[in-house]
Amino acid sequence: MTPAVAQAAPRPVGAMQAASQASYDQKLAVAIKFGRGDDFALIELADRDFVIAIWNHVKNNADHLEVRAAAELAFSESEESPAAYEFITAGVFAAFDRDVARERQEAEAKRRSDSARSAAAASIDVVADAALLNGSDADFVRLIWELVAEDVKWPKVKTAARTAREGSDEDRRVFIATGLAEAAHQDVDDRIAADQAKTEAEKALERARVAKKLAANRIGMTVTDALLGLPDRDFVTEVWNFATDGTEVQAAAIAAARSNDAAVWKAFIDTGIHAAKDRDIAIALERAYQADRALALQIKTTATTNGDLNLAWYATKALAGTPTELNDFVRVGQFDLDLATGFESADVQPTTPVTGSIVGVTSPTVAVAAGSGHSGTSALVYSGTDVNTLSSYAYLKSMTVSRIAVKPSTKLSYWIRPQSTATRPEVKTRNSTCVSIDLIFSDGSTLRDSGLTDQRGTRVHPAQQCSKIVADRWNQVVVPLGSLADKQVTTVVVGYDQPRNAGGFRGLIDDLTITDGPVEVTDPGFEPVDYPLDAWRNDFNSDGWADVIGRNPAGELKLYRGNNKGSWIDPSTNIEIGTGFNQFNHVFPVGDFSGDGALDIVGRNAAGELKLYRSNGKGGWLNGGSPEVIGTGWNNFTAVFSPGDFNGDGFTDVITRNKDGELLLYRGNGKGYWIDGSTNIKIGTGWNRFTLIFSPGDFTGDGFTDVIGRTSTGELHLYRGNGKGGWLNGSDPDVVGTGWNQFTQILSPGDFTGDGFTDVIARNTTGDLKLYRGNGKGSWIDPSTNINIGTGWNQFNLIF
Repeated sequence: MTPAVAQAAPRPVGAMQAASQASYDQKLAVAIKFGRGDDFALIELADRDFVIAIWNHVKNNADHLEVRAAAELAFSESEESPAAYEFITAGVFAAFDRDVARERQEAEAKRRSDSARSAAAASIDVVADAALLNGSDADFVRLIWELVAEDVKWPKVKTAARTAREGSDEDRRVFIATGLAEAAHQDVDDRIAADQAKTEAEKALERARVAKKLAANRIGMTVTDALLGLPDRDFVTEVWNFATDGTEVQAAAIAAARSNDAAVWKAFIDTGIHAAKDRDIAIALERAYQADRALALQIKTTATTNGDLNLAWYATKALAGTPTELNDFVRVGQFDLDLATGFESADVQPTTPVTGSIVGVTSPTVAVAAGSGHSGTSALVYSGTDVNTLSSYAYLKSMTVSRIAVKPSTKLSYWIRPQSTATRPEVKTRNSTCVSIDLIFSDGSTLRDSGLTDQRGTRVHPAQQCSKIVADRWNQVVVPLGSLADKQVTTVVVGYDQPRNAGGFRGLIDDLTITDGPVEVTDPGFEPVDYPLDAWRNDFNSDGWADVIGRNPAGELKLYRGNNKGSWIDPSTNIEIGTGFNQFNHVFPVGDFSGDGALDIVGRNAAGELKLYRSNGKGGWLNGGSPEVIGTGWNNFTAVFSPGDFNGDGFTDVITRNKDGELLLYRGNGKGYWIDGSTNIKIGTGWNRFTLIFSPGDFTGDGFTDVIGRTSTGELHLYRGNGKGGWLNGSDPDVVGTGWNQFTQILSPGDFTGDGFTDVIARNTTGDLKLYRGNGKGSWIDPSTNINIGTGWNQFNLIF
């Protein structure tokens, strides 16, 4: 028996809950914060469910972006994590305060914007309405241009508006702050200068009133005739009294008012107040920029610590951008991200170290490597070795992400290049194709179990991608995620899942995106290649390597584990896997007769009962050694063996020979019994000329199961199956060997050497075990040569 694996003692459930369960009062405080203090059902929820409920309450509320993000982070953790408890007791309040601070910052920014736009509009005698105040800078400039387009009074304003409209974001900001007022001032000056009816003194007086009007507009003072009629020094004093304490405008007004020089007062009104206002704007913008920068740096640090390198990448990009881009990121951009990486040095990189759920796979790896990518010089390389033919998978968490919300238009896209045996001899081509990008969502669900399909209609489960993508070329995979709208992506996974073949797998992934923007399908498509599964093997422990079992006279079954190189893992050691098998006059393997992926064994007793032993795929039995009777009357047959799937329906069959030399086919149903109960199909006559019959599986390499018979003269006759329950050469078998009457037993374990071709093992009278290597073409690699792979095998009265 295999010794039990030692395991750590489980934590008591009660203790685990007590350590992280928030109290009723703590949840009540949170509920009250969001106006749900009377929702007793909410307050009674378990921590994680409570957090999810709060998230549902705020997820579409733009005033609670920080709370939403903090809740997503908390409920994305496992139920054993204290994240939900920490959110309820502290995190939600800190997030709420950040939302309030952000709202205040946005309100102050809106107030400054309204003031600047109102002043700018007033310079052309326009009272700013909601349309002018609430749109974007581009909208404001467009509306101003439309207002003056047909007004002959404002030609320079019209020109300035057109230039700003066609320019950059910074051009439009400058137009609002100073450009419109300056252009309006020039237009007014031009009209005054052109007025022939006024004297120069009258013109000077009008210019002074215009200067005061522009100055008052610039700082938001109410313009009245009384204000405009004030002497210059009195006007400066009014500005002093109106200006906000500590501002550059106030300081400049005080300095000008203290002077006794009329030229100083005039200079302040004409230009000084505008320069001071510009300095105030610059100071406010710098303070806002530094605040945004500090917040972005904090976001980057936290994201890096949490392994969320996508958020960290966007924060880094924002820090390197313009002040407007940085502000957009900290206000809203950080809460609604895409993922786009080509794995170049400047792109988002995978999280390290890689962790995940792994069964039956050794050395699974996902890492960025330099070389030939789909675009650029780097790609994500996946690799590993499948060591189990019963259950094998490796779901490797390659990226931790947050704030990626699935929308109706969101798509996952990537390019994948599986590598073939020809490119990498250590891998199996089919294995390399059994890979796809998987996503984990904040509710714990996964993309692989969603049932969604790619642009070709293939499910995006790695096991469903087997042979649906082509080796040694780049394949585009695009998956519409819209039906999963409102889910939050938390983890990007590279998944390998393939329960049949053993062996290596390797390939490259590049240009990975998750976006609600357009994704162009540029792969022209292809005909999927049916990369074959491994040839059948007598693999009892599901390690992918063919084994041999011997029965001794005491009825014990001894397992010898093959090493896939034509020898044994432990040559001198065998493993006892059963007793009491001397009750049977014949024991033989039937492949996966029950349909669970593991090799099964059948024994026939003297009463003619056929008994099925279901293997557990781990070197033991599912039914504890208690067999199931699957047939009676089988003592009428002089030979019984299983060729595997002989008729091509995907289920293992059994062939018998009766006393008349007729070969009869019993069709398995893939569930441990027969398609047609006691009915058989005659598939040959004259087979009593053979002293031994066995099946080597597909000996010719055409994909169909074959049968070999040995004559009394020692010739081996090969009958090539047609995959439909009959023969390709039924009346004229191929002679594939002579002198085989020297052997007391002949069997085929399948591919024993690991070269992909079916082999045959024979025991001679002295107990030596001889290996004959098949060439996959219906003959031998070295026809006259065999390899001695064991001695003392005459201790067994049956070998299979």
